[in-house]
Amino acid sequence: MPILGPPCTVDDSAGHLVVRLPTRMLREAPEQAVTFVTGALRRRGWVSAVPAQAAALAS
Repeated sequence: MPILGPPCTVDDSAGHLVVRLPTRMLREAPEQAVTFVTGALRRRGWVSAVPAQAAALAS
């Protein structure tokens, strides 16, 4: 069953984080989906194992 509403996060009864994303968002705006999921994880204390890339320097 596809999610029709806006993306959201919920803690289930076992304390797990459940991220609900509309299927349309995954198809049409995957970058937004990634941003939403990583934001939800960071709010729960997750730290990426991959360091953020430094901005390119213009010459």
